[in-house]
Amino acid sequence: MAAKKPAKSSWLPLPLPTTRRSKLLWIIIGSIVVLAIALGVGLGVGLKGHHNHNPPRNATAFCSNAAGSYKVDNITAPSRFDIASDATINTLPSWPTDTNITAWNLTVDDTKSGYKQIIAGFGATVTDATVSTLSSQDNATQKAILQKLVTSDGANFSVMRHTIGSSDLSAEAYTYDDNNGTTDNDLSNFSLGDQGTAMAQLLAQMKELNSDMTILGSPWSPPGWMKLNGQLVGNTTNNNLDDGYGTSKGLGSTGHSHAFAQYFVKYIQAFADLGVYIDAITIQNEPLNSQAGYPTMYIYADESGKLINGYVGPALRNAKLNTTVWALDDNTDDADYAYTVMNYAADYVDAVAWHCYASTLNWTVLTEFHNQYPNISQYMTECWTPNDLSWTHVVNFTMGPLQNWANGVTAWTLGTNDNAGPHLESGCSSCDGIVSVNSTASADSSDRNAATDYTFNLSYYIMSQFSKFIPPGARILETDGSAVDDNGDGIQAVASLNPDGSRTVVIENTFGNDVNVTVYLNSGVAWVGNVPNSSVTTTPTPTAIPTQPLARRAPAETDSSSTTSTRTQFSLSLSLDLPTDTCTPTIAPDKNGYVPPTECNAMYNYYPSFSAAVAFTVIFGLLLLAHTVQMFAYKIGFVWVMIMGIAWEFAGYLTRVFSTKNQQSQGLAIITQILILLAPLWVNAFDYMVLARMIHFFVPEKRIWPFKPSHLATIFVSLDIGSFLVQGAGGTMASPGASASTIKTGLNIYMGGIGVQQFFICCFLVLAVQFHRQMLRLERLGALQDDKKRWRGLLYSLYFSLIAITVRIVYRLIEFTAGIGLNNTVTTHEWFMYVFDAFPMFLAGGVWCVIHPGRILTGPDAKLPPSGLERILCCGYCCCRCCGGGRKKKIVTADSERPSQEELRPVERDSYASSSPMWRNDRTDSYEPYRSHMA
Repeated sequence: MAAKKPAKSSWLPLPLPTTRRSKLLWIIIGSIVVLAIALGVGLGVGLKGHHNHNPPRNATAFCSNAAGSYKVDNITAPSRFDIASDATINTLPSWPTDTNITAWNLTVDDTKSGYKQIIAGFGATVTDATVSTLSSQDNATQKAILQKLVTSDGANFSVMRHTIGSSDLSAEAYTYDDNNGTTDNDLSNFSLGDQGTAMAQLLAQMKELNSDMTILGSPWSPPGWMKLNGQLVGNTTNNNLDDGYGTSKGLGSTGHSHAFAQYFVKYIQAFADLGVYIDAITIQNEPLNSQAGYPTMYIYADESGKLINGYVGPALRNAKLNTTVWALDDNTDDADYAYTVMNYAADYVDAVAWHCYASTLNWTVLTEFHNQYPNISQYMTECWTPNDLSWTHVVNFTMGPLQNWANGVTAWTLGTNDNAGPHLESGCSSCDGIVSVNSTASADSSDRNAATDYTFNLSYYIMSQFSKFIPPGARILETDGSAVDDNGDGIQAVASLNPDGSRTVVIENTFGNDVNVTVYLNSGVAWVGNVPNSSVTTTPTPTAIPTQPLARRAPAETDSSSTTSTRTQFSLSLSLDLPTDTCTPTIAPDKNGYVPPTECNAMYNYYPSFSAAVAFTVIFGLLLLAHTVQMFAYKIGFVWVMIMGIAWEFAGYLTRVFSTKNQQSQGLAIITQILILLAPLWVNAFDYMVLARMIHFFVPEKRIWPFKPSHLATIFVSLDIGSFLVQGAGGTMASPGASASTIKTGLNIYMGGIGVQQFFICCFLVLAVQFHRQMLRLERLGALQDDKKRWRGLLYSLYFSLIAITVRIVYRLIEFTAGIGLNNTVTTHEWFMYVFDAFPMFLAGGVWCVIHPGRILTGPDAKLPPSGLERILCCGYCCCRCCGGGRKKKIVTADSERPSQEELRPVERDSYASSSPMWRNDRTDSYEPYRSHMA
């Protein structure tokens, strides 16, 4: 008698057969793989498309000055002090009273109470002069210039205004439908022409380099035939739109309002065809400026409001364009114009655009407007940059608006030639661009590219001090105490909280001497550094997590009437987002707890609909009831997985109902988000389980390729559980109320989880298609009994359910990849969620109510043999029948040890017979015709 071979040692200290250990191995390996892939994909998604670097670990400092010796150059970084523990900070000089100011104190309030507006970005205007000068360069040179302008390696400009048709900085006057001055109300002769096409192509190149770019279009005039005087240029008499609204001013009209609105629609569509989406328009540049020498047009304030409300706004919506309308586009001394437009067209106006050319410039006009219309964005959209103006000019038109609620700043022309052109004869002859091409700068000039002859002017470096370090999505922080004397000497500052959690402080020093500036943070940290004379210095600082907050540092008492010989000192307050901060909103919530999304205590980026939440609560409630009734009616237990998914959807929308009425409840918002984000995974798991049972029921070999149904259930459900855990972790981190950096990390993890989920859905579909092919083959052979012919309904329902889930996954990837800021259309409009998440999930679950597995999968083959996963779970719950816990029945470890029919109760014998080869001779095989045919 041969000796028995010694048993191989097992890595698993459980009395399980080899097949069960292999199944458990599948589960463990699958879980590890899904976690690794999810984290990798999440990291990749997080890095892709973001221009900003990781938060700095140490503060840095960059400077540009009037003399040009610094051009966004790195200078000595400020030193860090812990206010609570470092006594040195208290010995630093402060509040000097002598005339030679060498020290200045700034206080930084970096709590949520200091939150102000969100930044869209900075930039300039792309004119025909810009297009012609940049196009004169070879492709490599042009790309190099654009990279220095619109990427994070350069100025990081992310808002570009462009001229719709010609402006004063054009070689000739034209529009997109001149038609030789003949009326063309149906715009059949509309064409971008060579100039418009070249403009769109240049903007497309910029957009390719900076995908986050916002593009604004502004016309200097519509076609001449739309105007009362019938002329594009050359006449200021009746230089008005022939729109019917001017009659109150004594002007006749035949009415071209409809054509005027459609002109914008056709322009936006034409640019879109060339790859450029227009985010916003103004209907007229400087509507209160009428000149004869270049295209202009006069539009009264009430006329503008009526045009936007009656024609332009509806035309954009009817064309299904998301382009918004910005009002005014003129100077701050015309503020009443903006209020009038809002009175007429508040439903269509998204922002107000301001210029810097008022005789008495006062940026506090923007703060006054914000107080009246806190939900309307504001931009400084034009200010010229002549090279012979003081360096402080650029600082003033950038920092001033930022201190007064502006969401972005764009200078006048982005590029010109060395003669500030091309321009029309009566156009601006001193409007130098941010970059000059064919410059006459000396060959050894450090800002000139010697090989290609283009120069970045001082305005480029001054604007870069803001645009390079305050990225889109940053939030401006409350500042007070910036001050200058009658001679223009002083310190001005602005600060931001950036999306990556870092802070940026920009300080302008107009004194003739260096100033040692101490910046106190309420987080308990102080930064001390030197700000060179006549310069702008930008300090990006790392995130500070303090042990205790610092009370606001009060400035010394001063006499507001002090003379310039004793320069008055002020404190500057900025703000940091701390875990222990309490939010101090600036706007009282309404009866439902709603505050604008710009407020620190806002839970939603829109006003959530109560009726929509109720509707889907009822829908999912009825679906839950239907599935529960069918589960008991058909006695098919695995439907509990679908019931869990629908129950989570129902609970998610039920809590959303309460959340819409209590929008200040962070708990309700978190529960709603987590339930809705994770519920689809249950439905997904149910789909996996259905196909496994279909294979067991319909396929004679009871397998697809090498995969048995129990293997498929184990593998894909395990992977679904892994995806569930990853998405759950990410969704929890991204819950409302979390910090910006935590939300960003959570979204990256969640996107990784749903990306992996979709990958496995695709893998699963391959198996479903193979099942489909196999069933078609069986049909052709006539090998299917009557009870095996109803496979199509189940399979098509499976396809339908998986497609609905895929629609939902694609929507969530698009939503979160674009970010959750106010610039993301998807997150600021509630209907996207209901159309692309709630409704698809209703379809994914509802289809199984119509084609229920329990109606088709009947008989002995309907029950799937227990998988390794089920056995392990049974062990965990001490289930006696599955694993023998607590009973004296042997654990089955080999075929020779299988129980006899006499040892099994009748119901157990039937179940075992359906799954075990050794019992198949004792049962009627419904596939005997198939075997005889194959023989």
